[in-house]
Amino acid sequence: FISKAQSMQLQRIQKDEIISAQEQLVKNDLKANLNASWSETLEEASQRRSLKRKNAEIHQEIRLANKALTQVRKAQLKKLLEDEYKEYEQELHSMGLTFHK
Repeated sequence: FISKAQSMQLQRIQKDEIISAQEQLVKNDLKANLNASWSETLEEASQRRSLKRKNAEIHQEIRLANKALTQVRKAQLKKLLEDEYKEYEQELHSMGLTFHK
């Protein structure tokens, strides 16, 4: 009777050890899944920040390009007006007239 009880107790201990090992595997899997999820979330956040930075850089480049274009257009308009003024001044001079300054 004692040996049968001991045998049953050993079987119970072995089953408990198997269950404990399986529980530990499940815990390890859950921990690995949490780590992977955290890592993916971190990567997504990093990509969003990177995209935001790139968009800001593009907007800054466009703003600076527009500013440069405006300066070039102003310079061209100024040159055009100066050239037209000289042309009109020459025409008036050839007629014996001048601009009143």
